[in-house]
Amino acid sequence: MWQVDVYYLKAGELEIPRRSFSIVMAGNTPDEHKYQVKVLDKILEETGGKISPVGEDPTFKKRDFLTMIKACFIPRLAFRLTGTFQVDGMIGMDTQDAASLGLKVNEGHRDKYARMGVIMEDGTLNSWGVSFEGTHFALFECGQQYSAINMESIKGRQQMENEGFEICYKTPFSFSWVARCEEFLKRIGPTCCNFHDWMRKIKKTFDPNCVSDPMNYIPAEESK
Repeated sequence: MWQVDVYYLKAGELEIPRRSFSIVMAGNTPDEHKYQVKVLDKILEETGGKISPVGEDPTFKKRDFLTMIKACFIPRLAFRLTGTFQVDGMIGMDTQDAASLGLKVNEGHRDKYARMGVIMEDGTLNSWGVSFEGTHFALFECGQQYSAINMESIKGRQQMENEGFEICYKTPFSFSWVARCEEFLKRIGPTCCNFHDWMRKIKKTFDPNCVSDPMNYIPAEESK
């Protein structure tokens, strides 16, 4: 296993670059692994990419390896500085090009609310994503850190989420978790084959007594 670390040291302190990638590669054989490294080196050469020398430090290698195992390489550990986080209304699961466009659009969205003081300004972009289907498709989410004890931050977070939803509605992106809310279902349902109505019918058929909690999914009945 081999990793391109994304961290840098400056003046004795850890500094995270605004844009970076963490790449984990695993091969079935040593030769396959060598080929993967060769391809990555070629990509870095053609794009001007660089590998941080800090990533070769034994302490950082051990830390990254343990973090990857303990968190299944889920970036949620990055959101513990404020104790909570949100996906800011923007999310996408489509082609690599669509994901790249979404991350680009989200940058301005994120900076706007960072300047307003709604979310934590940590100097980097907390978007993350994974590729699949041989890297033909990708998923991205844009997580932001806010204060759960500051009402202005909480209200601003909701505004940010709603605005992110509007961006997704007007662009070729998916919708965030807020799409579960009834007001959004009524809006996007008709544009997506009325999927919410069909899901309700399935829920009523297989779980008429609502034994399975639908809180994180489409409710069996419309809210009053």
